[in-house]
Amino acid sequence: MAAIDNPISWVAARGTFQSWWLGIPLKLSDSIEKQKGVPNLKSVRNIFDALKKGGSVGLFPEGSVTWDGRAGNVYPGVGKLINKSQVPIVGAKIHGGYLTKPRWAEQRRKGTIEIDFGVFEDDEVLNFIFDSEWEWQKSRNYIYDGKKRALGLERLMWFCPECGSYRTIKAPGNEASCSKCYSKFVVDRFGYIDGKGTDVVIDKQIKLLRSYINDFEKIRAGMGKVVIRRRNNGNVVDKFKGSLFANKDGIRVGNKLFEMKKIKGLSTFLKRFVEFVYENNVVMIRTEFSSFLVSNFFDLCCS
Repeated sequence: MAAIDNPISWVAARGTFQSWWLGIPLKLSDSIEKQKGVPNLKSVRNIFDALKKGGSVGLFPEGSVTWDGRAGNVYPGVGKLINKSQVPIVGAKIHGGYLTKPRWAEQRRKGTIEIDFGVFEDDEVLNFIFDSEWEWQKSRNYIYDGKKRALGLERLMWFCPECGSYRTIKAPGNEASCSKCYSKFVVDRFGYIDGKGTDVVIDKQIKLLRSYINDFEKIRAGMGKVVIRRRNNGNVVDKFKGSLFANKDGIRVGNKLFEMKKIKGLSTFLKRFVEFVYENNVVMIRTEFSSFLVSNFFDLCCS
């Protein structure tokens, strides 16, 4: 935005508009609100209205910041939207952004960010931006240094990679350790966890989670704080907190069960929130370390 004269109207998650510190600048810049995870015709109309007025629209085809450093799945319909826009498409392929602040982490790191730009006429731009942070880092070997590099690793390391124990990982400094088998896992200055990218680490965690679900059919996910808003106007209709569980029937917080078959568009928001549409409401659950865990549990149960 700083490099061009024409202001950009960003397509942003509805939850971001409700943030006290981001909502105001987004509204002032005529940004476009969209509910994550579900189709939204109003957002599409607003995009084309902005383009017809000669404006620029910025969007994130994956709809979410990556957890593992790999490009995520593009939302259905994005390619069709791009092709129908009939305007020049500027693609930005960002490398190093994930490594300076992994989504799971509490602390930033100092390091290099490189951005490649390309101009396209159609959805070929999606092939351009689809890339892996780890493949890029293999060719660069840049240092990303910072304090307490492992802090927050519990958000994606739900099982000990060595003994398979559930929720025994603690990560207070530059390394994580298992309270059961005492194995240690160092997050180094290049972003690797014991020499592995988080893409490899997460793939193994998902395999362990699938096995755990087959054995126990549910997960304990700590405490959850719930805010329920009306989908049409964003008004808060309920707030409560309680122990957070998930099984094949649904997601439970305290005494409230959100049935799996009624949950639509479940996604993670920032790093501490699970968000989904439930009947006529939008449900947001805050959980310190389990948002990505609950999201993957949901995906495995629905696959």
